[in-house]
Amino acid sequence: MRKVLCFSHGWLAKGMVDTVKMIAGDFPNLDYYCAYTREHEDVEKEIDQIIQANQDNELFVVSDIFGGSVNNEWMKRINKGENIHLISGMNLAFLIDLLVQLSNEEADSQTAIVQAMASANEGFTYCNQLQLNMTEDEF
Repeated sequence: MRKVLCFSHGWLAKGMVDTVKMIAGDFPNLDYYCAYTREHEDVEKEIDQIIQANQDNELFVVSDIFGGSVNNEWMKRINKGENIHLISGMNLAFLIDLLVQLSNEEADSQTAIVQAMASANEGFTYCNQLQLNMTEDEF
């Protein structure tokens, strides 16, 4: 099974998963973990438990920011197992695209990640630079 796990500092991961479900529907292979939201939390131990529980799954971990403590803890573990893919820079467009692509069981994992990243990057728009001939009533 392919499992997608949003992993963030604070509540971002929960918000991402809730929003994906609102927009694109329920994906049973989607889950989240909100780090540093509980007293005496041991993130390293939690990550090890997640890995242990997903030994038979291909795990796609989407972290909030490259170089942050959450991402760094996963970085220590990605080369220990072929079944872990780590992607930083959590983004709604990326998550939806990745989930849709991975729902095709024949899709290549790395290709799905790269295509979802490209699609998400295309979605970045500095709207002030757009030359639109619209009035406020058209929005």
